[in-house]
Amino acid sequence: MLAMLVLADVAEARRLVVATGSGEMAGAISVAIARGFCAEERVDVAIRPYSNSFEGLKGMLRGEADLVAVNRTGFVLADPDPQRVCILAMLSTTENQTKILCRQKSGINSMRDLLGKKIGVVYGSSGHYYLDAFLEAHGLNPQKLRIVEMKKKEMPCALATGEIDAMAQHGVPTETALRLMRGQPVIIFCENGIDVKTAWLVSTRQTAREQAVKIKRLLRAIEKGNQYIPRRPYQASRLISSIRGQSYTGVLNYISNEIRYTLKEGRGHVRDFSVLEEWAEEHGYLERRSRRNYSLFWEPKLLRDAFPGEIR
Repeated sequence: MLAMLVLADVAEARRLVVATGSGEMAGAISVAIARGFCAEERVDVAIRPYSNSFEGLKGMLRGEADLVAVNRTGFVLADPDPQRVCILAMLSTTENQTKILCRQKSGINSMRDLLGKKIGVVYGSSGHYYLDAFLEAHGLNPQKLRIVEMKKKEMPCALATGEIDAMAQHGVPTETALRLMRGQPVIIFCENGIDVKTAWLVSTRQTAREQAVKIKRLLRAIEKGNQYIPRRPYQASRLISSIRGQSYTGVLNYISNEIRYTLKEGRGHVRDFSVLEEWAEEHGYLERRSRRNYSLFWEPKLLRDAFPGEIR
């Protein structure tokens, strides 16, 4: 009996590790930790950052984290098995975070001027997908661009020096590029309605079963973070920037003007996964040729149990 009690105490004390990318779409988790909402819900949570959420999902599958906050692009490209992996909840959305930042000195004054220009992208990223979707929405052929594959950190300097004519990115790289190009004329293309970028809380099905109590506590803590952010954006920005090591002004802009934090089932976005899958197949990012039924990933029970009687 004593041994069983000790094992139960160890299981209760075990920390939940959440993998994240480098952006702020999982900002409510940072707030939940730093503001003490996780402690209020009696769950110990730590963030394990990765260069992007695609790598975070891969890390979770290697056992380096219990859950991952991953955007739709990273999820589709990681190509997880629905028998092993499940989507627990939608964390946040944005329609205007990704931007196409252009050097006006390169002769770019309109969208059509992008054709034939050198555009920096991270291949297979949400920025790459947004660029293609943006061009197609305006009747322009993405194949007529000169795509330059780059790392995020390389883009700002490359744009400022004229190595590339434009870049499709969001967050810190865009903020850095604008700082480096201060005094230079720039053109920014960004429109609502081109694509709704979404972030999701994902785990293995085994973790969802074995850590159900803790995950429900985490979900309640995240919801407290969601409510705190719009009420106290300045304080929330300080909390997120301190835990993520990013600039306060940048984070304040993201959470005030770009990202909407909302904890939902998000089943209405199933088709968005399928549309992105088609794009990934066309670009050769997926080896398989059979289409996924993304509704098979949804596992809303923990979210429903965490908020009984609520429609999310």
